[in-house]
Amino acid sequence: LIESLKVDPVLALNLYVKQTLEKKWVEIVGTGLCNQTRPGNFKDGVLTIIIVHETYRMELSFISDMILKNANKFLGSARIHKLKYT
Repeated sequence: LIESLKVDPVLALNLYVKQTLEKKWVEIVGTGLCNQTRPGNFKDGVLTIIIVHETYRMELSFISDMILKNANKFLGSARIHKLKYT
């Protein structure tokens, strides 16, 4: 029974990252972008950011270093290495 309760560590990490980013999103991207974007999938160090309109893609690219720094600060280590926008 105990064996069947083991959680895949990769899935657990992805869930932790997603929940943490969702809670701290306004602090990560700022008040101007928090309602226009949201964190999407996280896989192999790549975070997908979902944007409501293509016009925000360029603005996000200008602050990508800040987003990476802020996100990794809340995660406690450099788990995110790259951002992707969709």
